[in-house]
Amino acid sequence: MPTNKADDRIPVRLRDALDGGLGLALRIANYFRIMLEGDPGEYSYTIPGSDIGFTGLLVQIKAVDGANNDTLTVPLSVPVSYPAETLDSGTLPGMFTSTNGIPDSTWRLFSAPGFLTNSSLSLNIGDELGVESGDFTWKVFAFNSNTGSYAAPSNLLAGVGYWINQRLKSGLNFKLTAGQSKDLDGFEIDMEPETWYLIGNPFPFDLSSTFDGRFFGPITYDGSGWSAEQGTMEPWGGYAVYNRSLDAETLILSAVPGPLLLAKATEPEQLDGWLMHLAVKGEYYTDIANSIGRIKGASEQLDRFDAPEPPFIDGYITLVMERPEWGGNLTALSSDIRSWEETDGTWDLQLRTKNSTGPIALTTQLEGDLPAGNKVVLMDLQQRAVYDLTAGEVPAAITGYSERYPYYLKVMAGSAEYVDQAVDEVLAQLPVDFALAQNYPNPFNPTTRLQYSLIRPAPVSLKIYNLLGQEITTLYEGWQDLGRFEVVWDGRDRYGNGVATGIYFAVFRAQGRMYTRKMLLLK
Repeated sequence: MPTNKADDRIPVRLRDALDGGLGLALRIANYFRIMLEGDPGEYSYTIPGSDIGFTGLLVQIKAVDGANNDTLTVPLSVPVSYPAETLDSGTLPGMFTSTNGIPDSTWRLFSAPGFLTNSSLSLNIGDELGVESGDFTWKVFAFNSNTGSYAAPSNLLAGVGYWINQRLKSGLNFKLTAGQSKDLDGFEIDMEPETWYLIGNPFPFDLSSTFDGRFFGPITYDGSGWSAEQGTMEPWGGYAVYNRSLDAETLILSAVPGPLLLAKATEPEQLDGWLMHLAVKGEYYTDIANSIGRIKGASEQLDRFDAPEPPFIDGYITLVMERPEWGGNLTALSSDIRSWEETDGTWDLQLRTKNSTGPIALTTQLEGDLPAGNKVVLMDLQQRAVYDLTAGEVPAAITGYSERYPYYLKVMAGSAEYVDQAVDEVLAQLPVDFALAQNYPNPFNPTTRLQYSLIRPAPVSLKIYNLLGQEITTLYEGWQDLGRFEVVWDGRDRYGNGVATGIYFAVFRAQGRMYTRKMLLLK
C-alpha cells in the first residue's frame, strides 16, 4: 500500500484545514477508508494520546486523486472521555475568566461546559463551596419554560442555563467531575412555541450562535441587566433564547458551521432603515437592548424583527413595550420594529422596576437615516416633558417611579406635522396636577359623581364626612396609577344605610396634599 503518498496527501491537508477552519484543536481520525489509484484499500492512522484533548474529536476526510478530483465526507463526532477537574472555570477560557470567576452578591447565568458522568449539583458545586445552599451562602435555580417559574435543580445538565447567586467570595471558580465530549456535530434542544429557554454552551470552547429567524437570542445577563444578542456562546456561559415560531422547534448547537473545510466569513448585514436604541441605567440595574424604528422587510405586526422581553429573577429596571392587540403568548417586547412603508407612528413604552432606588438615566442613539423632514420625539408622561431626540436633546433623569405601576413613556416618529400634533393631543389628555373636581350633580339625589386626577402613581384616599367631621364612608383607599378617575357615591354610609338630607364633604388625599369639596344631598 502506498502509505507515504496517502500520509503526505491526506493527514497534512486535513490537519491544516481543520485547525484553520474552526480555530480549534480538532484532530485526525484514527481510522478511515479511501480509494487510492483506483484500487480499494485501507489506511490506518494512530493518534498519540497527547494529541487528543478534552474538547472532543471531530473528523472530516478529504480525498484527492491524481487528477485533482476530490470528495469530502460529512463531519463525524467521536466521543472523548476526560478525568475529574479537567473542566476548570479558572483556567478554561470562557465566560468568567475575564471577571476572575463568578462575582458575589449578584445573580448571574452559567452552565456546565461538558457532559458530566456524575451531574449531581452537590458534587459539582456544593463540594466546591463547602456549605449548604441558603439565602446568605449560595443558590442555584433552573428555569421552568412551561410555567415561567424557578426551582432548585438536582443536576447540572449539558446545554441548560442556570441562575446562580453566591455570597462567599468575590471570584468563584468550579472544577467539575469527570465527563465525556460528544455531539460536536449537533446538540439538539427542543423548544415549545413562543417560549423562553435558558440554555448553555455544552462544549468547552467558543461556539458560534448566529441563529436563524425562528429564534431570538442568545442574550446573557451580566449582573445588572440583559445584553444584546450575542454572536458567540462562551464556555460556562448561560443564555436566554426565545422560540419565535408558532410551532415547536429544535435548536441545534453545532461545532460545525457548515462544510468544515470550506467555511467562509460572512459580511455583516447593512441596516436598511432606521432604529432608535434606548437604554436605561440605574444604580444597580441596566437595560440596554431596546429599539424602536422602521426597517425594510418588517411589518406593522409581530415578526422576526421584534424582540421579546426576557425573564427576570430578582431586581431589575426594564423598558417594556406592551402589545396585547397582537394576540398570542408574546405581548411584551423589548424592541418593536415596524414597516418601512409607513412613516408616522407612536410607540408606547413602560419603565418597570423592582428593588431599584435612585435616579434612572435614559439614553438614546439613532442608527441609520430618517426620511427627510422626519423627527423622533420622546415624551415623559409623568413629568409632561418632551424631548426632540433628533435634535440631540437628552432626557432628564427619571425619578418618582414605583414598583406598583409602570412609568409611562411615548416615542412619536414621523413627519414634523404628525409628531407635533400627536404630542399636543397627549399633553391635552394628561393631568396637570393632583386634583379633586366638584361633584356632579350638586345638589344630588340619590347619587353623585366625583372625579380626581393623579400626575403620578401614589397612595390615595377619598372619604365622605358630615358637618361634625365624622367619617361616613370610604369611597377609595390604596395605590392608584397616574390618570383621571371617577367614583360614584350613592348617599349611603359604610354600613349601607342611607344618610339624611344635608351637607357633606368629600376629602381627597394624595402625596401629602388634601382637597375638599362641599356637597348637598336633597331628599
